[in-house]
Amino acid sequence: IMLLPGLSLGSSWPASVDGRIGPVFRRVCNVEVDDGTLLVLTTPDLPHLPRALKLRVSVPLDQLFQPGTAFHLSGGLWRCGGVSGTCLEAAVWQPPPIGERVSGDRRRARVEAASAHLETHLDRWPQKRLSPDVETLATRLGLALAGGNVDGLKRVATALVGLGQGLTPSGDDLLVGCLAWLARRPEARAWRDDLAEALRPRLATTTPVSRHYLIEALAGRFSEPMALLADALDAPCPVLPVWKAVETALVIGASSGADGIAGLLVAARSDFNRSTGSDHGSIQ
Repeated sequence: IMLLPGLSLGSSWPASVDGRIGPVFRRVCNVEVDDGTLLVLTTPDLPHLPRALKLRVSVPLDQLFQPGTAFHLSGGLWRCGGVSGTCLEAAVWQPPPIGERVSGDRRRARVEAASAHLETHLDRWPQKRLSPDVETLATRLGLALAGGNVDGLKRVATALVGLGQGLTPSGDDLLVGCLAWLARRPEARAWRDDLAEALRPRLATTTPVSRHYLIEALAGRFSEPMALLADALDAPCPVLPVWKAVETALVIGASSGADGIAGLLVAARSDFNRSTGSDHGSIQ
């Protein structure tokens, strides 16, 4: 039996679960837990996730795990078919703490720099741009946030759930990015509650993988790239400069990173548009 050590794990990694292997890729293995949640196993080179375990492996995960195989985790040890491992010595990853915020002018400059960097990337890879229907809803999302329109916010959010193709549709990725920004703002707690109220009945309409990341986001837990980007735009002494945080987020999935950045920037720009009364407009 092969024993795989864990390098690090997310702060919401559970103590014990039973489930089965879901979609498996070269660097990611999804575990569909019996209670309907998801665990993620990754190779060491991928960013941290709140409910994931990084494994010290040198072979692709799709050579180790087969969809449908039973998975059991208990007491810091896990087993799956002929493969087993430990997370007892894995370091626990924590996102950057949320504390003081930079001035509005500095934040605006950082948001504009991130937008410009994203636009340069999208010029090179136009297939990663938001589809017209998602782009339209993204604009409406920003307008609802800027105007404090709770009913409009709920309508747009429910329309975005499950909108798009792939394991994590663009609409869901956009919502996760939006929530990553709102999570940094204590005064936005009511909006986050409104979004949760609107989204929870719709979660069953999207993919299991995407549903997992939306649930995590509604609980205030995000991937390392999204957490670092929000920190880069908002913190007085960020972990990464803006350009590096954008580049780090862009490597997520085929277009999930770009979609998540778009959602985060929609929410960040709504701060300025709320104070100036200007039109939100498009961020792409």
